[in-house]
Amino acid sequence: MITQKSVKKVSKGEFSDRGSKFYAFLHPIDNLDIYKDFIRKYKEKNPKACHVCSAYRIFLNNWVDEYATDDGEPKGSAGLPILNIIKKNNLVNVAIYVVRIYGGVNLGIPGLIHAYSISAENSIKDATLITWKSIEKIHIQYSYELHKIIISLVKRVGGRVANEDFKEKIISCIEIEAGSKDEFINFLNTETSGRVLILK
Repeated sequence: MITQKSVKKVSKGEFSDRGSKFYAFLHPIDNLDIYKDFIRKYKEKNPKACHVCSAYRIFLNNWVDEYATDDGEPKGSAGLPILNIIKKNNLVNVAIYVVRIYGGVNLGIPGLIHAYSISAENSIKDATLITWKSIEKIHIQYSYELHKIIISLVKRVGGRVANEDFKEKIISCIEIEAGSKDEFINFLNTETSGRVLILK
Protein backbone atom coordinates (compact mmCIF):
# COMPACT_ATOMS: atom_id res chain seq x y z
CA MET A 1 0.00 0.00 0.00
CA ILE A 2 1.33 3.45 -0.94
CA THR A 3 2.02 5.72 2.02
CA GLN A 4 0.15 8.98 1.63
CA LYS A 5 1.84 12.18 2.78
CA SER A 6 0.61 15.61 3.78
CA VAL A 7 1.93 18.88 5.25
CA LYS A 8 1.22 20.96 8.33
CA LYS A 9 2.39 24.35 7.07
CA VAL A 10 2.70 26.37 3.87
CA SER A 11 5.78 26.04 1.67
CA LYS A 12 6.73 27.99 -1.44
CA GLY A 13 8.43 27.50 -4.78
CA GLU A 14 8.95 29.55 -7.93
CA PHE A 15 10.01 29.30 -11.55
CA SER A 16 10.74 31.82 -14.32
CA ASP A 17 10.60 31.46 -18.09
CA ARG A 18 10.98 34.21 -20.72
CA GLY A 19 9.91 36.94 -18.34
CA SER A 20 6.92 35.15 -16.81
CA LYS A 21 7.19 34.37 -13.11
CA PHE A 22 5.36 31.48 -11.45
CA TYR A 23 4.98 31.57 -7.66
CA ALA A 24 3.71 28.32 -6.14
CA PHE A 25 2.26 27.83 -2.66
CA LEU A 26 1.63 24.42 -1.09
CA HIS A 27 -1.09 24.52 1.60
CA PRO A 28 -2.53 22.01 4.04
CA ILE A 29 -6.32 21.98 3.55
CA ASP A 30 -9.13 19.63 4.52
CA ASN A 31 -12.25 21.20 3.02
CA LEU A 32 -13.44 23.01 -0.10
CA ASP A 33 -14.27 26.29 1.62
CA ILE A 34 -10.64 26.76 2.66
CA TYR A 35 -9.49 25.88 -0.86
CA LYS A 36 -11.79 28.48 -2.46
CA ASP A 37 -10.90 31.11 0.14
CA PHE A 38 -7.19 30.90 -0.71
CA ILE A 39 -7.92 31.34 -4.44
CA ARG A 40 -9.72 34.58 -3.57
CA LYS A 41 -6.90 35.72 -1.27
CA TYR A 42 -4.16 35.06 -3.81
CA LYS A 43 -6.06 37.00 -6.47
CA GLU A 44 -6.57 39.92 -4.08
CA LYS A 45 -2.92 39.96 -2.99
CA ASN A 46 -1.61 39.73 -6.57
CA PRO A 47 -3.58 42.19 -8.71
CA LYS A 48 -0.88 41.97 -11.42
CA ALA A 49 -1.34 38.20 -11.75
CA CYS A 50 -2.90 37.12 -15.03
CA HIS A 51 -3.78 33.68 -13.63
CA VAL A 52 -4.02 31.89 -10.27
CA CYS A 53 -4.10 28.21 -11.21
CA SER A 54 -4.51 25.49 -8.63
CA ALA A 55 -5.31 21.89 -7.76
CA TYR A 56 -6.16 19.90 -4.67
CA ARG A 57 -6.49 16.37 -3.30
CA ILE A 58 -8.72 16.13 -0.22
CA PHE A 59 -10.02 13.12 1.68
CA LEU A 60 -13.79 13.66 1.82
CA ASN A 61 -16.51 11.17 2.77
CA ASN A 62 -14.15 8.18 2.66
CA TRP A 63 -12.65 8.90 -0.75
CA VAL A 64 -10.00 11.22 -2.19
CA ASP A 65 -11.53 14.11 -4.12
CA GLU A 66 -9.33 15.67 -6.82
CA TYR A 67 -9.80 18.92 -8.70
CA ALA A 68 -7.77 21.25 -10.92
CA THR A 69 -8.44 24.59 -12.57
CA ASP A 70 -6.58 26.37 -15.39
CA ASP A 71 -8.07 29.79 -14.50
CA GLY A 72 -8.07 30.95 -18.12
CA GLU A 73 -4.88 29.27 -19.29
CA PRO A 74 -5.30 26.83 -22.24
CA LYS A 75 -7.20 23.73 -21.14
CA GLY A 76 -4.98 21.15 -19.44
CA SER A 77 -1.89 23.39 -19.44
CA ALA A 78 -1.90 24.49 -15.79
CA GLY A 79 -4.28 22.86 -13.31
CA LEU A 80 -3.72 19.28 -14.47
CA PRO A 81 0.10 19.55 -14.37
CA ILE A 82 -0.19 20.88 -10.80
CA LEU A 83 -2.52 18.02 -9.83
CA ASN A 84 -0.19 15.48 -11.42
CA ILE A 85 2.67 16.76 -9.24
CA ILE A 86 0.49 16.39 -6.13
CA LYS A 87 -0.39 12.82 -7.15
CA LYS A 88 3.19 11.96 -8.11
CA ASN A 89 4.30 12.91 -4.59
CA ASN A 90 1.43 10.94 -2.98
CA LEU A 91 0.09 14.02 -1.22
CA VAL A 92 -3.40 14.28 0.25
CA ASN A 93 -5.26 17.06 2.11
CA VAL A 94 -3.21 19.66 0.26
CA ALA A 95 -3.68 22.28 -2.43
CA ILE A 96 -1.10 24.01 -4.61
CA TYR A 97 -1.77 27.51 -5.91
CA VAL A 98 0.44 28.94 -8.68
CA VAL A 99 0.34 32.70 -9.24
CA ARG A 100 1.53 33.68 -12.73
CA ILE A 101 2.86 37.15 -13.53
CA TYR A 102 2.89 37.48 -17.32
CA GLY A 103 6.24 38.44 -18.88
CA GLY A 104 5.07 39.49 -22.30
CA VAL A 105 5.96 36.31 -24.19
CA ASN A 106 3.55 33.45 -24.85
CA LEU A 107 5.06 30.16 -23.69
CA GLY A 108 2.83 27.79 -25.66
CA ILE A 109 1.11 24.79 -24.12
CA PRO A 110 4.29 22.68 -23.67
CA GLY A 111 6.00 25.66 -22.02
CA LEU A 112 3.07 26.24 -19.68
CA ILE A 113 2.88 22.57 -18.69
CA HIS A 114 6.59 22.66 -17.89
CA ALA A 115 6.36 25.94 -15.95
CA TYR A 116 3.38 24.94 -13.80
CA SER A 117 4.84 21.48 -13.15
CA ILE A 118 8.25 22.77 -12.09
CA SER A 119 6.90 25.57 -9.90
CA ALA A 120 4.53 23.10 -8.17
CA GLU A 121 7.38 20.63 -7.68
CA ASN A 122 9.56 23.40 -6.24
CA SER A 123 6.90 24.19 -3.62
CA ILE A 124 7.19 20.60 -2.36
CA LYS A 125 11.01 20.46 -2.28
CA ASP A 126 11.40 22.40 0.96
CA ALA A 127 8.17 21.17 2.56
CA THR A 128 8.23 19.03 5.69
CA LEU A 129 6.15 16.03 4.69
CA ILE A 130 4.25 14.01 7.29
CA THR A 131 2.64 10.59 7.02
CA TRP A 132 -1.08 11.05 6.50
CA LYS A 133 -3.71 8.78 8.00
CA SER A 134 -7.45 8.85 7.48
CA ILE A 135 -9.28 10.30 10.49
CA GLU A 136 -12.76 9.54 11.79
CA LYS A 137 -14.74 11.84 14.07
CA ILE A 138 -16.93 10.66 16.92
CA HIS A 139 -19.21 12.94 18.95
CA ILE A 140 -19.98 11.78 22.47
CA GLN A 141 -21.88 13.11 25.50
CA TYR A 142 -21.08 12.26 29.10
CA SER A 143 -21.19 13.55 32.68
CA TYR A 144 -18.36 15.58 34.20
CA GLU A 145 -17.09 12.81 36.50
CA LEU A 146 -16.16 10.74 33.42
CA HIS A 147 -13.95 13.41 31.86
CA LYS A 148 -10.59 12.03 33.05
CA ILE A 149 -11.55 8.51 31.92
CA ILE A 150 -12.53 9.80 28.46
CA ILE A 151 -9.24 11.68 28.05
CA SER A 152 -7.31 8.54 29.04
CA LEU A 153 -9.23 6.39 26.55
CA VAL A 154 -8.65 8.89 23.74
CA LYS A 155 -4.89 8.71 24.41
CA ARG A 156 -5.03 4.91 24.51
CA VAL A 157 -6.26 4.74 20.91
CA GLY A 158 -3.88 7.50 19.74
CA GLY A 159 -6.68 9.98 19.13
CA ARG A 160 -7.23 13.57 20.12
CA VAL A 161 -10.02 15.73 21.50
CA ALA A 162 -10.83 18.16 18.69
CA ASN A 163 -13.50 20.08 20.57
CA GLU A 164 -15.27 20.12 23.93
CA ASP A 165 -18.55 21.82 24.82
CA PHE A 166 -19.12 22.16 28.57
CA LYS A 167 -22.84 22.43 29.25
CA GLU A 168 -25.09 20.42 31.54
CA LYS A 169 -23.03 17.51 30.28
CA ILE A 170 -19.81 17.49 28.24
CA ILE A 171 -20.08 17.02 24.48
CA SER A 172 -16.75 16.11 22.89
CA CYS A 173 -15.64 15.69 19.30
CA ILE A 174 -13.00 12.97 19.17
CA GLU A 175 -10.70 12.39 16.20
CA ILE A 176 -9.20 8.90 15.81
CA GLU A 177 -7.51 6.96 13.05
CA ALA A 178 -9.98 5.38 10.64
CA GLY A 179 -10.66 1.79 11.58
CA SER A 180 -10.29 2.40 15.34
CA LYS A 181 -13.87 3.56 15.93
CA ASP A 182 -15.32 0.22 17.04
CA GLU A 183 -12.39 -0.43 19.38
CA PHE A 184 -12.78 3.03 20.93
CA ILE A 185 -16.54 2.59 21.43
CA ASN A 186 -15.91 -0.78 23.10
CA PHE A 187 -13.43 0.86 25.46
CA LEU A 188 -15.97 3.58 26.25
CA ASN A 189 -18.74 1.12 27.03
CA THR A 190 -16.49 -1.11 29.14
CA GLU A 191 -14.69 1.60 31.13
CA THR A 192 -17.79 3.74 31.80
CA SER A 193 -20.34 0.93 32.12
CA GLY A 194 -22.23 2.27 29.11
CA ARG A 195 -22.66 5.77 30.55
CA VAL A 196 -21.41 7.55 27.40
CA LEU A 197 -23.90 8.52 24.72
CA ILE A 198 -22.59 8.19 21.15
CA LEU A 199 -24.11 11.10 19.21
CA LYS A 200 -22.72 10.36 15.74
